[in-house]
Amino acid sequence: VLMIGDEPYPPYLRPPLSKELWRRKDDRVKAMLSPLGDMRRNSWLFVEPDSFFIEPRRLHLADTGGVSLWKGRRVIALDIADKRVTLDSGDRIEYGKCLLATGGRPRTLPVFDAAAAQSPEVAARTAYFRNIDDFQSLRNKANQAKSVIVIGGGFLGCELAVSLTEVAKKTGLEVHQVFKESGTLAHVLPPHLSEHTSKFIAQSGVAQYPGERVTSVDWDSAAGQVKVGLSSGRSLSADLCLVAVGIEANTQLAESAGLEIDPGDGGFLVNAELEARADLYAAGDACSYYDVLLGRRRVEHVNHAEESGAVAGRNMASEPADPDRKRSTYQHQSSFWCNLANTLAWDAVGLVDSRLETQSFFAMPPPASDDGAAGSDTAEDYQYPGVVFYLKAGRVVGILLWNLTDEIFQDKKAFAPSRLNLARKVLAERQLADPAALQALAREFDVYQTVDDDYQDLKKYMETKERQQQQQAEASATANSSGPAATGVASAPVPA
Repeated sequence: VLMIGDEPYPPYLRPPLSKELWRRKDDRVKAMLSPLGDMRRNSWLFVEPDSFFIEPRRLHLADTGGVSLWKGRRVIALDIADKRVTLDSGDRIEYGKCLLATGGRPRTLPVFDAAAAQSPEVAARTAYFRNIDDFQSLRNKANQAKSVIVIGGGFLGCELAVSLTEVAKKTGLEVHQVFKESGTLAHVLPPHLSEHTSKFIAQSGVAQYPGERVTSVDWDSAAGQVKVGLSSGRSLSADLCLVAVGIEANTQLAESAGLEIDPGDGGFLVNAELEARADLYAAGDACSYYDVLLGRRRVEHVNHAEESGAVAGRNMASEPADPDRKRSTYQHQSSFWCNLANTLAWDAVGLVDSRLETQSFFAMPPPASDDGAAGSDTAEDYQYPGVVFYLKAGRVVGILLWNLTDEIFQDKKAFAPSRLNLARKVLAERQLADPAALQALAREFDVYQTVDDDYQDLKKYMETKERQQQQQAEASATANSSGPAATGVASAPVPA
């Protein structure tokens, strides 16, 4: 297997770049970014260390096969008829089967593109975020800056805005967040949870500007900062601007290969086996596949990338001449998550779209004040666990687990049922959106977490019982060893 990628690193997980790495000490970050380690040792970042891969030009010499990684190279043309790819180095490689796992690239804003083209100062102070190099660059620049403007209220914009407050705790960095929606994560969360998330981010130290679009970007030479004009007429100035407004699928190879692209969401169009053409497959962010439950989709989350890649890989490795050959179809309902804090984290499965009707069930409501009005309305009021059902055509099509762990009970030594798998089961059964049925479903997710409480009580009881039995056994053994034998009197045999 030959892998070709334009980054200088072995395959790694992207989610920690916008979350966990910002909360680690410098020496730990350095260790985690070393390609000498992998997720079994130094970090959960790299899937395999550099030593796992065979040098590309020696791959054909491997008697038992193997995996080779050609780093820092980009495929610029794909010839389906001759089964050949052309690299930016000029090298041409023939293949038996090929997988397009090209991912995506940060979406740009024309107003920033135009300003950067006119001003090298603006270009040097405008950042995008996608890979390890982007993380290191942003981290270094943020440590030197006095202020930063984050453009975007989606997953990446919110995660990075909160992560940059970790820098603010050390340097006093001012963090501003501008987004066109009325609240953060408004494209996925129902209004009340979007509002709660916005309040939490604001309380973390981020100055927010909802309902605003960037209308102008200029270089303020007197202040030595980028000046950003907003649709309300307000303007902001900062040392650094971070644009985080989503990604676009990397489908540039479609033109040379004659591949179909999803006209709506982008991505290579593939069938249920993730095949775009004979012996040519696509997976991950760059593929548009048909979900038998939810329709055609393009998903941009890591669980989908892992699972779709596995299905494509199995199909590529199968032998066409085998009469018992069974093709795998991609039926997995991938999950995704957002973790801004211990008291604001969620996982979701299916179509999670705020434009859909939703029904929410929480363990307890926000506390009321003495006069019966709403409570303090702080971020702490929304730390309670809950479940949100997304409804379409009278059926459940998406489920969001708010402040609920995947495992229904916590025990590292025992297998615990998965709430995400329960959500997948609900979607597969095409549950009707009857209010009474939804309330019963919410109980199955153990929103009040009584199952975990009962399990922990049972676990303590069993551990106590085990200790008592062990103590009794030790006491009995001590009594037997220090009894008649100690006085020199022989013991009579015990009747069977």
